[in-house]
Amino acid sequence: MRLSESIRKNIFSHSSGVILNSFKAKNRRDVIFFEDILAEFIRDCEAQGYGPVVLAAAQEWMMLAETLVPSLIRKLPPYIIFNNFLKKAWTNIGLMDGLKFAMYGKTVRLMTENEAVSRLIGKNMFMAGIYSGILKVLYDSEIELAGFNKDGPLHTYRFRISNAPPAPRRGCRAKEAYNKLNYPGRASTSTLRNALNKRTMVLRGNRLYFRDRSLIVLENTIFHLLGAYGLPMGKIPAISQKYFSGIIDAAQDEDKKLVLLKMLLQSTGWGNTRIIKASGKVIIHITNPPYGLQAEGDSWTFLAMVILGYLRPAGRYCLKGVRQKSRTLIIEYSKNRPKMRPMQTTQPGK
Repeated sequence: MRLSESIRKNIFSHSSGVILNSFKAKNRRDVIFFEDILAEFIRDCEAQGYGPVVLAAAQEWMMLAETLVPSLIRKLPPYIIFNNFLKKAWTNIGLMDGLKFAMYGKTVRLMTENEAVSRLIGKNMFMAGIYSGILKVLYDSEIELAGFNKDGPLHTYRFRISNAPPAPRRGCRAKEAYNKLNYPGRASTSTLRNALNKRTMVLRGNRLYFRDRSLIVLENTIFHLLGAYGLPMGKIPAISQKYFSGIIDAAQDEDKKLVLLKMLLQSTGWGNTRIIKASGKVIIHITNPPYGLQAEGDSWTFLAMVILGYLRPAGRYCLKGVRQKSRTLIIEYSKNRPKMRPMQTTQPGK
């Protein structure tokens, strides 16, 4: 079923600030994100030597996401899970155009066509981490990336199944707590459907676009893990600024840009948004933001840095602080450079 049909039938349902995906499983909260920004961030991390950390974060995401999959599906043979359930789910939301699983002894071969992220930057540890994380769960074993080949839009991965048990995963938030945090009451302001009706976003086949740039649908835990794993966030504002500068008129009034920012945050599932502008500051209140599956708290750094890049063409803003008050995320930006402690990051592979 194509994404447009899923939206029409409420399989991919939406309210203000919330997107729920009920395809092949119980409702799961998703977010929509700018593929170019995520891909460029991953490319930058790997260029700095953080490829193993990117791989580990993506693997952890998939291992945590196991809790969202019905047990009956988890018990199926891996070839059925990949060639049927995952193929349908991922192609229906535009993450790729094709997927094929095959096994030869202790080696798994995965072939994908036009997969997300890789179609922009080529080989990367993010997509390899997603696939190997799923294989870790299915085979209850450590998984080694044994090879990768790219031939135009076709990507071939070879993974070797080890006899060693998988390393312990991070703690997982109880499913009941995750559901309670992520399925709030519904409001009636900006939604994905409104954005589509106004053609701020458009559907082409099974992919979403914002001003001719690809958007991808993801379960939100990965954005918390990117922060928790200590990946370098310093270049995100420049990546984001470059992205938005290419598609938003630089001469547009700042107030209109803030209205668009509010619409984007709400229609892509990041929560009900209120933006306050006063005295050289922009303060963003996001009620019911998307919480992750990880047990050790949520990291909003990635989101805050992307928004900073959006704001910079309108003035030399800096991130002043991020805090939570009950179910509301508050992100404050200032045109006066604040005194902030330097961001802590881990060394590659740590």
